[in-house]
Amino acid sequence: MSVKAWQHAIAPGVLTLALAAPAAAADRPGSSDHPLFPRYDGATITEYDVKAYDEAKLAQARIVGRPEDDKPGTFLRAEGKVSRIGYDIPKGRSVLEVWRNYQELLRTQGFRIVATCEQREGCGNGYWRLRRRGGGDLTDTRYALGRRADGTLAAVLVMKSSIYDVANVELTIVEPKAMENRITVVDAGAIGRDIAAWGRAIVYAIQFDTDKTVPTAASAPQLAEIARYMKTSRKPVLVVGHTDAAGDYAYNVKLSQGRAAAITAALASAHGVDRALLTPVGVGMAAPVASNATPAGQAKNRRVEIVAR
Repeated sequence: MSVKAWQHAIAPGVLTLALAAPAAAADRPGSSDHPLFPRYDGATITEYDVKAYDEAKLAQARIVGRPEDDKPGTFLRAEGKVSRIGYDIPKGRSVLEVWRNYQELLRTQGFRIVATCEQREGCGNGYWRLRRRGGGDLTDTRYALGRRADGTLAAVLVMKSSIYDVANVELTIVEPKAMENRITVVDAGAIGRDIAAWGRAIVYAIQFDTDKTVPTAASAPQLAEIARYMKTSRKPVLVVGHTDAAGDYAYNVKLSQGRAAAITAALASAHGVDRALLTPVGVGMAAPVASNATPAGQAKNRRVEIVAR
């Protein structure tokens, strides 16, 4: 089903919001409400994770089942400051009541609803993948994805599980924010020393937006250092693109090849490196330097190598 068919208009309602000041006890240590989303009255924070810069996958269409069955456009990938907050709702409050309050809150906070669904029938037979908190079968499920004019995205899931006696709320808020560049640029001298010692130099300061092949503007200093090395050495190299193990193998090989080709083109056109000395190669996930089981390992595997030819 198309994204458009998955959407339902939310009529402005005249609701008395049961959203109030933070509860006095039982919150997860160090947690707090998001400024845009005061909690439902009496709720307690059970999950709290805030990253200064991260990626979130937000459902925007019916979920058909397993991840390998996902159709293009099922999830929206967004990057920025990501806040993930989960709440337990007081006993005696229904999913519907809590859901109506959050619908109204989204509207009053300036969010335009871009996707919404209710229950398995509306959300798809993979609807259980909407949640982060596992355990039991979902007996009541309501979900919405909203977008504000400033680019902020908010996914709201209100649900009830067969093994919990209270309703739960899961919020995912993605706020537009530029990533801080904390990756060290490898200078021309270090590139030469690494190639002399190991036959390759690993660089991490060439960056790409998700699923894109063109280096970001933040990559310019590292490209300049590679060019400086190439103009001094005049020796042919392979420019090798690597990815982590997320996603399809063939897709990652194609993506890494495209990125290596874009780096080669930038070195030749913008920095005057002899194109004959550069051979772009994409190996995708085939040569990891760390485990792909953790985010830290995945970050190490997403890299570019300058390899002696």
